[in-house]
Amino acid sequence: MPTVTHLLEQLDALKSQFGAAYARQIYSVLRQLARVKIDDPESLVRVHELLLFVRAYPHNASVVQQTEKLLRDIPDRVEHLRELDVDVSALEHPEVSGIAGLSVTDTFTFPIVSWLAQLKPTALSFYWEWFEDENRIGEM
Repeated sequence: MPTVTHLLEQLDALKSQFGAAYARQIYSVLRQLARVKIDDPESLVRVHELLLFVRAYPHNASVVQQTEKLLRDIPDRVEHLRELDVDVSALEHPEVSGIAGLSVTDTFTFPIVSWLAQLKPTALSFYWEWFEDENRIGEM
């Protein structure tokens, strides 16, 4: 079975190649990716990013279905890392935050913060240590 790195390199190379033959190749890579374990946060971030790209620019309906299945499996993959006692804090870095099952860290405008506070008041928190003067809550 190919390694995660090899599969990700294949997916990255194929993601912007379109046509029936490329769609079959991408589908095959996605199916293989579903069967491999991911044992490090960096690979999981790369998987997530590539899946989002493929979902945004799908090749056909089969690729959409397989991509969505893999995206739904991301929380289980995060849990697998935790079971291995892997430090998953890199998955919550502002550059990559928003992976399913984890927090979202960013600088939001006041209207967005207000909307989030109404939508999920108990799930919202402020990380003031990350807060810098130039990252003040955006103006309305």
